[in-house]
Parts: sequence; C-alpha cells; structure tokens
Amino acid sequence: MTIEAPRRGRPPTGSASARDALLTEQVLMYRAKRQKLEGALIPVAEVQSGWRQICTATRAAMLALPTRLAARLPHLNAADLKTIEDEIRQALEQLAEGGR
Repeated sequence: MTIEAPRRGRPPTGSASARDALLTEQVLMYRAKRQKLEGALIPVAEVQSGWRQICTATRAAMLALPTRLAARLPHLNAADLKTIEDEIRQALEQLAEGGR
C-alpha cells in the first residue's frame, strides 16, 4: 500500500466528501470576499445603523402629526388631537413589539 505525500499548496488526500466540502467552503469564502470588494455586501452593523436611523426618523415624524394636524385643521379640539396621538402611540408600540 502506498501513501501519497501531500502536494504543495493542497490539502492531503482524504475522502472525496471531505474534499468536496472543503472546496465548497473555499468557493463560498472567495465569492463572499469578491462580493465585498465589489460593494455587493454590506456589513451587518452598517445595515442595522441605517435601519435604526430610518425607524427613529419615522417615529419622530409620526409623533409630530398631532401638532401638525392641529395647525392645519383648527376645527379639531383637544380631545380629537389626544385621540389621534393615542392611536399613533398605540400603533408605534405594536410595531415595536413585532407588529402584533
């Protein structure tokens, strides 16, 4: 029985499935590196930060609605504006809880 010496730059020979798994993993890594270099991949922290900013701006705009409506619709009384504010806050709370 002959034992094949590992070739330079290549992993030692083993089972075909282990080699296939290694090659698949290497292809995935190289593909991800290439996509990152091409700008197709964005770091998770960057995406999270962007969505945080969008959500914060949306929340601020929604909470400003009662004041804006009071200026544009002078016939609304304090009870009407309070009802609008309560509904907006309730909707925002439901969204914060996962849309329930």
